[in-house]
Formats: sequence, structure tokens, C-alpha cells
Amino acid sequence: AAAALGAGGGSDARCLDVLHDSSNFWHRDFGAAVDLMSEDQFEDWPIRGPRTCLWGLKFMWQAVGTLLGWHNKWRADCKLQVSDPGVESHEAGCRALQYGATYDQCNLPNLVPAELCMREVMCTEERHKDRVSSSKGGEASERSLFVGMDQRVNVCIMPKLIEYIAEETKQEAAILKEPRKAREERNLLEPGENQQ
Repeated sequence: AAAALGAGGGSDARCLDVLHDSSNFWHRDFGAAVDLMSEDQFEDWPIRGPRTCLWGLKFMWQAVGTLLGWHNKWRADCKLQVSDPGVESHEAGCRALQYGATYDQCNLPNLVPAELCMREVMCTEERHKDRVSSSKGGEASERSLFVGMDQRVNVCIMPKLIEYIAEETKQEAAILKEPRKAREERNLLEPGENQQ
């Protein structure tokens, strides 16, 4: 992948070499772009949690071939209308990422805005994931366990991101629990004086 990075063979980890189609317009096939992408480590990466962009791009590419194709499949699976909450932002995120790969020809996993777009797409899919699982029935979920699939519901939500969110939520709950426990203990020791 390193040979494909940087316009004209440059070394910018955020760029792929620019290709042109037969009309000399900028264009790179989506699958070919994703295949060249890499996730480089940056000490000052500003977003907490696991990086999701490369995982999400590969998930959608392997599922249907393009991000807009994934958006349409997801919307149909969820039985969502364009006017339903999050549908327009899901499409906009998929469209921005697809153009970033095929027209701008960026190494999207190394771009903070691309990571934020992918997180928004995943957040929207998380909001509507019950609609996918209910439309497929419980047998589909059980079947996915039998055949060894990573996910029981066919949505683009990175499992490591779910684990990260669960752990962060657990830590926040533990932190919030301590002052409550201290108040309860004070109230038990001195009834009437410390009740709020």
C-alpha cells in the first residue's frame, strides 16, 4: 500500500496516487481504493476509542461493493423512509466517504473527518439496529452464531467500538456511583441532617 500513497509518489499518509478515467476525470474504483488504504498510527490522533474507518469501509465494500449501495441496503433492511431520523445523515456520511475514496482518492482511515463520518454512520445504524434484527427474525441471529459470523445483526457497527463504549460507560457509572454511595452512608449515620 505504501507505493500507492501520496500524489506522484509522495509520502503523505492521507493521500493515494490520483488516477484518471478514460475521459481524464479523477476516478478510482471504490474497491481498489479501499484495498490500498491503510491505518497509520499518529501519536496525536484526536479521537478517543478504536479507529473505525477502515473496518467500516471494508465491511460495506465486502457486503455490497459501495457505500451508497450499503446505504440503500441498510435503509431497505430497516424499512426506513428518507424522512426517518438519521437517514439523511447516514446517506450524507456514506456519500462523503465514497467520494473521498473514488474522487478525492484519499487514504480515508488517516483523516479525522472521515473517522467522524464513519462514527456518525455507525451511530445511526446503532440507533436503528433493532429494526434490522426484528425484520430478520430470531432465527437469523441464532444461525449467525452457528456459522461463526462476527456479528449477529447485519449492521455496520465495529464490535471493538461497542466494547469500548461499554467499558467507558461502565467506568463512568462506577465514578458516578461513588458519590451516591457516600451520600447514602452519611444519611444512614446521621439521619435527618444530610438528606437532600
